[in-house]
Amino acid sequence: MTSEKNFDVASPEDKELEKLVNGRINGLLPISQTLSLDSVLENHNDLEDIFISQEFTKVVDFSMKDNNLTSLPKNFTSNLSSVTRIDVSNNNLQDLEICFESLKNLQELIVDKNRLEELPNDLGELVNLKVLSAAGNKLTIIPESFGNIKNLEKLELSHNKIKSFSVTCVNLDNLKVLNLSFNELRTVPKCVVEGSSRLEVLDLSHNNITEITRPPCSRNLRKFYFKNNPRNERFPDWILTERFSNLQEVVLDETRFSSFDLPAKSFDQTFSHLKKLSMSKCRLSDTSFDQLSQSLPDLEYLNVGNDVTNVDGNVFWVMPAANLKSPENIVEINIQAAGLPALPCEINMLRNLTRLNVSKNNISSLPEEFCELEKLEIFNAAHNNLYALPQRLGNLTALRILFLETNKLTSLPDSIQSLSKLECLDLYNNEFHELPKQLEKIPNLQALDIEGNIFKTDNLQISNIEYLKARNILRSMSSFLLVRTDESKIAYSSDDGSISSLEYWDQLSLGDKSMIDTNLSDVGSVENWDISEDSADDYDPTAQPRTHNSHSPFTVSSVLYDGNFCPADLHRARIRDQLAAMQGNTGRQTPSIEEGQFDDA
Repeated sequence: MTSEKNFDVASPEDKELEKLVNGRINGLLPISQTLSLDSVLENHNDLEDIFISQEFTKVVDFSMKDNNLTSLPKNFTSNLSSVTRIDVSNNNLQDLEICFESLKNLQELIVDKNRLEELPNDLGELVNLKVLSAAGNKLTIIPESFGNIKNLEKLELSHNKIKSFSVTCVNLDNLKVLNLSFNELRTVPKCVVEGSSRLEVLDLSHNNITEITRPPCSRNLRKFYFKNNPRNERFPDWILTERFSNLQEVVLDETRFSSFDLPAKSFDQTFSHLKKLSMSKCRLSDTSFDQLSQSLPDLEYLNVGNDVTNVDGNVFWVMPAANLKSPENIVEINIQAAGLPALPCEINMLRNLTRLNVSKNNISSLPEEFCELEKLEIFNAAHNNLYALPQRLGNLTALRILFLETNKLTSLPDSIQSLSKLECLDLYNNEFHELPKQLEKIPNLQALDIEGNIFKTDNLQISNIEYLKARNILRSMSSFLLVRTDESKIAYSSDDGSISSLEYWDQLSLGDKSMIDTNLSDVGSVENWDISEDSADDYDPTAQPRTHNSHSPFTVSSVLYDGNFCPADLHRARIRDQLAAMQGNTGRQTPSIEEGQFDDA
């Protein structure tokens, strides 16, 4: 029973009031006294009031999220004696002044995204509650009665203003997931270090905690997130100890440690089974990471890159993972914007590596051993100083996505034609004087951008692909996630793990921002972009270059072109001058090179 304007009274046979989605209802009409309901789902409307029928006593699922509720009626709980789940998230509730005593069967309470400044003390009477989610409110404290909710398994309180946590919460022995990210905590809550013995997931990111040397009580901890707690005294070496052998994922991004000296037992004995480690912008160096790497025999995912190169980020002269205890276990590495001058010859020891991001570094060449990474699927080397690619590049038979934007390439090796799985190639803003002939022999190439080079691209013809379509596909890949920390399926992949078809790219949806801190931007339909004249012919050589969004760690991003913007605006000065001299000519020209002609301005 659905309607966009109103709804009728259900028949007595109805067991569930169906969803009213995206309606504009501003009041809930009385429902038949004879109606017997299992669920009431009134989501995404403009409801300001709730009518609670006496016949709601059999309702088990009550949801009125995404409405305009400012309060709950006095009889809200008295007629919901059987309810097990209540969701009133994304409303304008300022309090929860209701009687919780009658909700003996309630197991899940969701009040996210309201205006709550406090939670009622009688929440402690919900003895069967397993899930409480109150994220995105204005909470500052947690009531003492929380310690009475013995069966609580998941507590979600992120994006509030909590400065302290109730001491009584140490009694929450069944708690498995605790999210206190984006609050104002200065110390780790006592319930973490003295209780919650079954805790599996702990998120204390984006607080002001200055010390985490005291370990959690739970030996069952699997995931620990401590991102952006800027100043900390010591690295939490407890994550490498035998007590936390179940710990598999640690995220410490943007948390900087004054001391990184690990005790000898931490790296002499490898008790850690950590599989994922993310320490972006932690001021790591070669020395500090060498200590750490010897304690990580099972590591599979490593993120030690930065958003941009700066003094607060990680800086490496040698690629991390080259000295890992078990390099054959690594499948993914991000070392973006870390000042890396080269890739080591030992990179071939990472024989199971599938994704590598070394963008925004100072790499001028790739070692021949790089071509032995036969399982590499995604390689991002954008924004480096590459002059050439290895001749054996064609040995990377699993390669599907290759980003080489903003380098100094003038040619491609013939072996690139052997990359039968290559579907995405970004050669934007390099120094090609003509269209590389090898592009016409890459059998499955679907996404290509070769704008911003030293030749005209208007009416560009490539025998095996329709260039404009291929270029638009690559640009439409802006900012969707290739890697997800919540262990969900890779966003670009189909069920069999292969890259999606052209039709899928056209309908591509963006990844979820909540799990990884990555700037995402909406991508408009390529049919609406005014880029028909987007070539090296039409541009103003005196125009200021536009800011170009480069690839974020493990994301695909590109400029969203709108209006009459031309990628040639992003040329380096020497290329812009040369293109300016070519204006008015119809054919492709390669002017003679004079001394100093290509010096940077």
